[in-house]
Amino acid sequence: IMTDAAGEVFLINPAARKMLGVAVEEAVTAKYLKEKLGFYPFDLVHATHASETLREELKVNDRFLHSIVSPVNDTGGAAVGVVVVLRDITEQKALDHRKEEFVSIVSHELRTPLTSITGALDIVLKQYAQGLTEKQARYLEMALDSAQKLNGIVDDLLDVAKVERGKLSMRMGALDLAALARDAVERFRAAGEQKNITLGVRAPDTKFGGEVRIVADADRLTQVINNLLSNAIKFTPDGGRIEVDIFGPQVSRSFVGLSIWNN
Repeated sequence: IMTDAAGEVFLINPAARKMLGVAVEEAVTAKYLKEKLGFYPFDLVHATHASETLREELKVNDRFLHSIVSPVNDTGGAAVGVVVVLRDITEQKALDHRKEEFVSIVSHELRTPLTSITGALDIVLKQYAQGLTEKQARYLEMALDSAQKLNGIVDDLLDVAKVERGKLSMRMGALDLAALARDAVERFRAAGEQKNITLGVRAPDTKFGGEVRIVADADRLTQVINNLLSNAIKFTPDGGRIEVDIFGPQVSRSFVGLSIWNN
């Protein structure tokens, strides 16, 4: 679709008419687009005085469209009109929705048996540990660890689905980043010992006695640290070392950093 310098439509091809549901004999004007379709992307360029291409997703009738809005200038740089290229993404949107539903259903179906397995293994290890041989206890601990990791993967899948729907919520609160990192390291210490890997945490001395207080979502931060530690253990050679380094408070009161490195 193209407009002139005054913003009046002077060209609309058959494909654009089909996407917008406009009959071939219908005269398409700026007023028609604005009033009947509620669609006039040319205003994006005029309102922002944009000199570059703009992109926008919109819904017209029952179709989802992706629009690329570009100003058209003459050789002297003066605006002579606007061109809009439309792409019908309705099927892509429907496919994305089905994918999100599939991920959500599979994740919830996995959660129930995994919760039962994890709970049963935890009860056996806590209440009947005295009747187990060292080898039996080790195998059960390995099974529990694997079940917990699978639970973590299911959580990640559910979070991906929430992110794609724009519904991932954050629960912000005050927390000690150093303590959070130490707890995460303790959870992975057994996995590290299987490869003879040493894990440690370095946190700066502060006026709070080693605490690094921040405002954040504890669950999301734990998820990030767990993923980084899991990768670090996977790619660290036997006998190596993994260090979680927390830095920043002694340099800036507003920012802290966390890095995980291995050798």
